[in-house]
Amino acid sequence: MRRQWRPRTVLGCMSGTSCDGVDVVAVSWGGDGRPQLLAHAAYDWGDLADRVRAYADGAALSAGASRHLQRDLAQAHIEAIARLPAELQMQAELVAVHGQTVYHAPPLSWQMIDAAWIAARLSRPVVTDFRSADLAAGGQGAPITPLADQELFPGKGCRAVVNLGGFINITLLDNERVCSGRDLCLANQLLDRAARTWLQQPFDMDGACASTGQPQAQATAQLAQELMSQNQGRSLGTADQVTPWIQRWQPHLSAADALASICQAIATCLHDQLQHDRPHTVWLAGGGVANAALLQAIARTCTGMRVVSSDAAGVPPLQREAAAMAILARRLAMRQAITIPAVTGCTAPAPLGATWIYP
Repeated sequence: MRRQWRPRTVLGCMSGTSCDGVDVVAVSWGGDGRPQLLAHAAYDWGDLADRVRAYADGAALSAGASRHLQRDLAQAHIEAIARLPAELQMQAELVAVHGQTVYHAPPLSWQMIDAAWIAARLSRPVVTDFRSADLAAGGQGAPITPLADQELFPGKGCRAVVNLGGFINITLLDNERVCSGRDLCLANQLLDRAARTWLQQPFDMDGACASTGQPQAQATAQLAQELMSQNQGRSLGTADQVTPWIQRWQPHLSAADALASICQAIATCLHDQLQHDRPHTVWLAGGGVANAALLQAIARTCTGMRVVSSDAAGVPPLQREAAAMAILARRLAMRQAITIPAVTGCTAPAPLGATWIYP
């Protein structure tokens, strides 16, 4: 049986469903037991992003091409870690690697990576495959960040941590307790697909185009209804797309109005979910925080709540998920569960599962 220990410094790696790169965060724990985010590095995938996205969208690959893609993903993680200060690379005792989600339809999910390359190159143990044990125990395998959010966002009263990633997921905290966690709807995946369709660009930089548009009422209402239908008490994955909406409205909307309509529909869906719990503070994290049009739509829609960037809690938006992976890896090292039965639906007690690779 693997020994139990309390690593002091862990590197957390996360590549999200937007399939555009990997973030790595060095996290350390001091005497107060609170995680401290020490440094962040990122690596943009370039052409690798197109290969990963195509595979996640269902493109056929030979066995050899699939293995090459796994190895190339590992190399991208190694490149990202190499951008951290050398002293933190030496200080780290453990590396947490989420892997790239290329398929998620519970009870099956695949976070693609060849983590053995990372362990061999860094001469550090690597923990990966965070979701499979929960799935095998009857859970959705998601969301897996609530216990990490509990450590990253301490406070009083009801708060919400909202990740504006490829999908939106929400953690609700009440004092030091996790109340709930759930996936909500598409976010950046939809916005990026729309940017590729209308702008022939991989994404709408900072929401610049969307900021010049106006939401079209009928298109927004239809999309909001479709997005809300995704929230069925389950985790969202590769099958949850709304490309028919794009196909229907492409001939009728300008790029600016289409992107503005999407931002408003996402904000409407988020408000619909939050108004029941009425958190006093909504922490926004994830790549979507860079989209000014999306943030403006959320702020004007989610009235009566303090809507702020996670930066205000000392957690830079682009670092939250990678930091969460580091926290979950440390919990596993301490032989603590990383999922919550009431959140994922797994049988209690939650399993202590993951894949460990040693150099």
